[in-house]
Amino acid sequence: MELHFHSSVEYMNHVIELAPSELNDWLDAILNNRSYAPKNFNWLGLAEILARRALETRSLQWAHLAIRVYEYRARSADKDERDSLLCSEMRVRVHFIKQFGLSKEDGLLDINTVVSWFMENTDCSLEWAKNVSDNWLDKLQKGEITIETINALRKIKNRINIVKSLDSLGFLDGYPEVRQWIALSSQLP
Repeated sequence: MELHFHSSVEYMNHVIELAPSELNDWLDAILNNRSYAPKNFNWLGLAEILARRALETRSLQWAHLAIRVYEYRARSADKDERDSLLCSEMRVRVHFIKQFGLSKEDGLLDINTVVSWFMENTDCSLEWAKNVSDNWLDKLQKGEITIETINALRKIKNRINIVKSLDSLGFLDGYPEVRQWIALSSQLP
């Protein structure tokens, strides 16, 4: 039986009332082109609802669904939106790693996913960041660096803030380069 909705809000309300297994089936149908969502469907809203539900209930099942939606939306997003979606995804992953520990059997709890994301999205060298961020405000005022450089450093610091709590728990002991970035974070704008 096919359901009909008068608005994307009605459709969203229906989707968020689905049980996790039903929502997973719905996502599978969307991802495999067996079904579709309305053109103006609020994927970010759905991801955030699922992430909040996962955090409130401490449910890995809801967290997996949130991750799937973030990843699905990120595939078709522009660079800035994609960066934001992936940061949100990594916040969920880090939260659950802190709660449940590491697990290679559960991709959501695999530290390598978080570390790979961090390193792949840090598109400058640690040495360059150290040099540029040293007295960055003076350099900016003298015109030695641009606001774009400051923004790039700020994006790195935002990503560091996502992963640094894993370091205090010892989860990053095998990743010295990530730990060096964390040590640099107080120097970044």
